[in-house]
Amino acid sequence: MIKLLALCSSVFAAAIDSNGGLGVRFDNRPWVILYAIVFIALGILLIFFGLKLFRIMLFIVGFIFFSDLTSIIIDKADVYFDQGSLIRKAICFGVGILGGILARYVWRVGITLVGYLAGFQLALMTCTLKQGFFFENTTIYLIILIGCGLVGVVVVHMIEKPSLIVGTSVIGTFMIISSVDSLLRIALRFGDYSPAGFLLLLAGTGLGVAYQYHTTKELKYRDP
Repeated sequence: MIKLLALCSSVFAAAIDSNGGLGVRFDNRPWVILYAIVFIALGILLIFFGLKLFRIMLFIVGFIFFSDLTSIIIDKADVYFDQGSLIRKAICFGVGILGGILARYVWRVGITLVGYLAGFQLALMTCTLKQGFFFENTTIYLIILIGCGLVGVVVVHMIEKPSLIVGTSVIGTFMIISSVDSLLRIALRFGDYSPAGFLLLLAGTGLGVAYQYHTTKELKYRDP
């Protein structure tokens, strides 16, 4: 475990150096710090215990999907709320809670969201490996993201248990990367060229898959 963390750290540092220095700009706004702490904790929970805590995992994934979707809709709507607006946060939080409850009690909806988010996030991080890809091919970029999300949906319904293990590990790792990115602003997710984020996603996913595979062999995860 220590060796893996050391390897990830060295890879991350090397990637930053090769990119000419990404520069850490710490965001000390209280709500950003709280967001980072909570989502890092939830990310760790998904990476190592996603399948074991099946119903809780479905709620978390449902909350993430619907709160993020609500945030995107607000951005596209005529009514504008600042990123730090309490009204905006309350709306996203409320819709996220309702979405989490839906995913938790209608488990097929929940695993569909797991497949979609995992495919979408894996494609997102993969696209960051090609410099300038987003800016030069925006339409293709979006088609790839949505298409990979839909592929994830199909796969999770075809081979459910292995896909849920991989999916929760991907989503949990992405949550941690996203939280660190929001806190330190080092462009791990949506940078023009971010090999560090991709390599960290692979490392976290691999660690989660290995751990969950060995701890859930006989698990009846859909039991209430």
